[in-house]
Amino acid sequence: MKLNKNTVGVEAVNKALEILNCFTEKREELNLTQLSKITGNYKSTTLRLSRSLENYGYLEKEPNGKYKLGPARDIA
Repeated sequence: MKLNKNTVGVEAVNKALEILNCFTEKREELNLTQLSKITGNYKSTTLRLSRSLENYGYLEKEPNGKYKLGPARDIA
């Protein structure tokens, strides 16, 4: 779900939100390659953003290497 070039805001935040928007009821788990293809971002960019989202609880990485939405818990 690539955003329009005219989208305003912080590019890195927009890219991170694009990753979260990849998940649906039918696509509950996605691997890095799938996330990269859907968003149109390089795998390296997708990996860095996914790690940040994981650190804040927005994503969880499963033992099989796939990501799923996380609980978005508060980390203090």
